[in-house]
Amino acid sequence: METFPGEIWGIDFGHLNVSEAMRAMATFGIGVEEIQTEMDLRPNVFLWKGETTDIEDMIGDLIRIADIPRRKNTENVDIDTVIVCQETIPENAFCRNEFIKHVIGLKVKTIGNKAFYRCKELTTVDMPQVETIGDNAFWECDKLTTVDAPNVKTIGKGAFWWCKELTTVDMPKVETIEDNAFSACRNLTTVDAPNVKTIGKGAFWECDKLTTVTMPNVKTIGRNAFQGTQIIS
Repeated sequence: METFPGEIWGIDFGHLNVSEAMRAMATFGIGVEEIQTEMDLRPNVFLWKGETTDIEDMIGDLIRIADIPRRKNTENVDIDTVIVCQETIPENAFCRNEFIKHVIGLKVKTIGNKAFYRCKELTTVDMPQVETIGDNAFWECDKLTTVDAPNVKTIGKGAFWWCKELTTVDMPKVETIEDNAFSACRNLTTVDAPNVKTIGKGAFWECDKLTTVTMPNVKTIGRNAFQGTQIIS
């Protein structure tokens, strides 16, 4: 993926990839800075939803939702895929969004509290550099099946509570799993966290299909961390 000036907050380019879409806008003489100025967006941030490869329609879609970044959150923003090209996703950024299915954040290091809280259609998260996942970040994302976060070190309270379609947790660098982080993940069967040292209260509470955990370095396990699972301490 090419690197462009500024930050691309969230995009659904339909059949166009990022490079193609940026080149298409350049064909019309529209650059990132000009879009930012003309539509009075926050500095270096824009969001676009498009369902066509037709250039005029694409520009039209950009104009129609130009006010989105000024809203308190994006719960009614109809986008299928979010691409984040910054290091931090703020608190409540996509809280309660009913449309997002995929999140890609190749540079993201921090996910704020409730960033994707109750994103009911979210299925995949790809954030290879993320180190901190905030409290309730993915709370009740009940279609979430895949989380690729190999460098995460801290998982906040209730971060994946009630992600009932999540089956496997493979986080080789995680050191802290806070209270209720994976509570009620009803289909979770396997957790591989070889570097985890601290597991909070109720971290895996009511994960009733959980049968396999790999945690050779754990030192502290909170009360009821595995209550309602098939793990026998």
